Amino acid sequence: MTKVNENDIYSDEIDLKILILEVWEKKFFIIIVATIFALVGAVYAFQQPNYYKSEATLAFNTSSNGSALSGQLGGIAALAGVNLSGGGSNENEIIIEILKSRQFLSKFISKYDLLAMLMASEGWDPSSGQLIYDESLYDSIDKNWTVNEEGGKQNRPSLLDSVNLFTDQLNVSVDSLSGLVKLSFEFYSPELAKEIVVSLVEEINKEIKRRDIEEATLSIDYLTNQIAQTKALNLQTMFYGLLEEQTKTLMLANVRPEYAFKIIDPAIVPERKSKPSRPLIVIVFTVLGGMLALVIAIFMYIFKGSDE
Repeated sequence: MTKVNENDIYSDEIDLKILILEVWEKKFFIIIVATIFALVGAVYAFQQPNYYKSEATLAFNTSSNGSALSGQLGGIAALAGVNLSGGGSNENEIIIEILKSRQFLSKFISKYDLLAMLMASEGWDPSSGQLIYDESLYDSIDKNWTVNEEGGKQNRPSLLDSVNLFTDQLNVSVDSLSGLVKLSFEFYSPELAKEIVVSLVEEINKEIKRRDIEEATLSIDYLTNQIAQTKALNLQTMFYGLLEEQTKTLMLANVRPEYAFKIIDPAIVPERKSKPSRPLIVIVFTVLGGMLALVIAIFMYIFKGSDE
């Protein structure tokens, strides 16, 4: 059995005490480094522009097509290419995915001419209420993208890049218990953040309505032809049932403005910034500086001991 050397334990205790004393002797060095990092963090924090988040609370405005007739005719509806899903959770998930899709967001950015706002702005002037643009990329007076002197091409970014940036600033979440949807957008300008949320809700309602109208119209045309060609009374009854469901979908789409989403709490202009948290940035820089100085002090002690 190996015998523990008490002198080694005593030596380790002495080394630990010496290490603590050595670090304590370098406390001013640690404080100075942490202070420098804190100042750097403060400069960095105050250089960051403010972001404002506007949020709307929505509810899925699905129609009650899940009737007994829909269940009875589901098989034939599928064969006929008719959708009688009844607005279930799967349909709601599809609506969310359409809202976040590249195709929908590309059309949205193009329609509202948001490319320069997204890709060339670098801040917001509260006094004038105007965005601050990077003039090396975009001429805010002439409303033109500048020309790259090296390549001779415009600095105009691609639409896909703007979609990626837009997605980073967009947040869509669904509460698993209530089913309510939180849709928010974060941007330099609080007014523009609110306008984008309002426009997004309006456009997704229009898009889902357009798709459902197209599908219902095609289904009605198909069912009308089938009724005219079918002599069997039982099949005609089923087709009339399907036709009734599609006519109801078409009617709801034409009379209901809040088609996919019903607005529970509309977006407003935020009064307080959502980020950055400048005190937190300064604290993080200070802690990093203190830890770095502490590690340096420990390594100085280790190298000093090895030299001795």
